[in-house]
Amino acid sequence: MDSMEELSQWRFWPVFILAFFYPMNNGMINLVVPIYYLQEGLYEGVIGVLSAGTTIAYTFSPLLLNKISQKIKRKTSIIISLSGVFLSELIFYFTLNPLLFIISRTLEGIFMGLYWPNLQSSISDNIFHEHRKLTAKYNISWNLGILGGFLLGALLLFVFELLEIIFYIAPILIFINLIVALGAFQEPKKINIHSKEFQEYIKKKKLNLVKAVKIKEEKDDFSKLSFPLIFPVLLVIGYCLPRAAINFLYPIKSELLNFEPFTVYIAIFFLALSQMISMVFASLMKLRRFNRIPPIMVGILVLIFPIIALNQEFLIFIILFLIIGSCTGILYGVSLRLFLILNMKENKSKYSAILESILGVVFLITPILSGFIAAIDMNVTFYILTSILVILFFALLILSLKKVNFEISEK
Repeated sequence: MDSMEELSQWRFWPVFILAFFYPMNNGMINLVVPIYYLQEGLYEGVIGVLSAGTTIAYTFSPLLLNKISQKIKRKTSIIISLSGVFLSELIFYFTLNPLLFIISRTLEGIFMGLYWPNLQSSISDNIFHEHRKLTAKYNISWNLGILGGFLLGALLLFVFELLEIIFYIAPILIFINLIVALGAFQEPKKINIHSKEFQEYIKKKKLNLVKAVKIKEEKDDFSKLSFPLIFPVLLVIGYCLPRAAINFLYPIKSELLNFEPFTVYIAIFFLALSQMISMVFASLMKLRRFNRIPPIMVGILVLIFPIIALNQEFLIFIILFLIIGSCTGILYGVSLRLFLILNMKENKSKYSAILESILGVVFLITPILSGFIAAIDMNVTFYILTSILVILFFALLILSLKKVNFEISEK
């Protein structure tokens, strides 16, 4: 290999597809679960557990399986994951019994621990990759998948008026992903400053290590960044707490307000749309803005959540969801970039596993607690979530003022 371009060559489009169809599958299933089991007469607390689904196991599976991911190829991990998920979801074709459903989703959560961390780490494996651009494309992909899932779910429910149709169509999307992983996913070159390829590049170009590393830093300088791990952790919580709450509570609230089931997908579609746009913006945003903008986003969420509790108008919900999506997109986009930076700085993929486990924990706890509280009073649930967001706002504000440094030169 004679040039940086050759070292960085990698086929990204399979990652784009893989990151598209899985969220499409989840987006369809997650919104129909509260509606379906509420109509079946289940208690809201039990529905909360069912809605948590995959996150019951996903809270620990990324970290538990991280060592396996380090020993086998990214492609192998992704294929094993998709095979397990597809087999787990086949139960939908035979029964939607609550007990078997939660077992199926728990198994899916275990296998999913090999999926997202490896998909994300494939972006950061090579020091010569255009990480900012690839991260933006990755965020566009899985957000488009969520949007596609909401649109397809709305269309299916509008045409067939049968909630079960969602459970029958969703596993097909996982099977498509499995075919793509088997036939098209390209194993990334694991090149860092300690790798053989990088050392050979230095020798061929007659560069010393300092100068060679500087070449990379001119394109993506992260060596001078200073921030505690708790900072991106809080950003992830700020992202998934509102999302998990809306995904669970709004379908139930819409059912109580006698909205048509397909309108749930339409309303959440606008949330996902604004989230995708803001996430792309966050992926391309200058690092020096990372300490100022996130607290503002959480502050806006603090103002929005009490309004959701009181509102009963469908169009107002759409406006509120557009605002929420804009905030959560910024929070996740910033946190993902920071976790990938930690991966590159320490030449490890454990931070992707940490990110996914945090997502699993919050998406597990939020619907379960929300379900039990909502059984007493749904509005109280929104007020409690608002209080948590207030605490998160002040924590981020303090860290932004005292503990983080994103002031580096960027081109």
